[in-house]
Amino acid sequence: MKAGWIYLLFLITLIASCSSSVEQKHQIRSAKLPFNELNIQNISLKGDITSSYDGATFSAKLKAKLAWIDSLQMTVIGPFGLPLGNVFAKKDRFVFYNTMQNEVLSGNPEEIDLSYLINVSLTFEDFAHFLRNESPEKPDNYEVDESRKSNNEVLYKNFNNQDYVEYILFSLDNNTIKQYQRKLKDGGSLILNILFMDHGSDNLARKIIIDSPENNASITLDLEKVEINELFTEPFSFPVPQNAKKLIIDLMD
Repeated sequence: MKAGWIYLLFLITLIASCSSSVEQKHQIRSAKLPFNELNIQNISLKGDITSSYDGATFSAKLKAKLAWIDSLQMTVIGPFGLPLGNVFAKKDRFVFYNTMQNEVLSGNPEEIDLSYLINVSLTFEDFAHFLRNESPEKPDNYEVDESRKSNNEVLYKNFNNQDYVEYILFSLDNNTIKQYQRKLKDGGSLILNILFMDHGSDNLARKIIIDSPENNASITLDLEKVEINELFTEPFSFPVPQNAKKLIIDLMD
C-alpha cells in the first residue's frame, strides 16, 4: 500500500544572459523577471500525463483550474473517460481522492516532504508560478549569466538552494520566460525542465518534465489547451464519500 501511495503522490506532484555590449534598453528589460503578474488571475487547462516509476508506466488525461496562486483543482482521467482521482490544493491544505480505490489522503502540504521520493522540491506555489510564466522566487534572487551573449535572450541563475541550481531563459522580445530548468549541484543532472508556449501577450507553461535519475522515475505533463481568466463560479473543493478510507500521512517512517 505504501508503495502505491508513493507512486500516486509522485504522479500528482504536481500533483537568459546579456553581455556588457548589449544596448542599454536590453539591460533595463533584463532586470525584471515576471512575478505575481496581475494580468493573469485564473487559469484553466487540459493535457496529458505520462509517468514512470519503479518500472511501471502510466498515461492519463488531466483537467485543472488554478485561481491566482491560492488554490488548485485537478482531475486525472483514465481510459474511456473514467475519473482516476481528484486533487484539491492550497498553501495550507492538500486533498487527494483516489476514485478507483475509494481512498483519500489529506493534510498540510508543508508536512508532505516529497523531495526524498523524486529528488525534486516542487511545491504547490512553484507549480502555480510556473503555470503563470513566473519565477518561483523573487527576481532579486537571480543573477545574470554574463558569459552568455545574446541580444534577445538573458540567462538567469539562482544558486540559493543547497541541492540544485535554477536556470531561467528570459526573452527580451516579449519580456517572458521561455524555459526553466533545475540541475543538481552534485553531478549536474537535469531534474526539472519546463517549456513555455505563446498565448497572446503571455507565455504559459506548455510542457513540464520532472526526472529523478536515482529513482529511475519521471513524469511529463503536456498541456494542450490553456485558458486565461476564465470565471470560476463553483468551489474547487469536492465531496468525498463517507465510506472512503482515510490514510494518514506518514511516509518518512
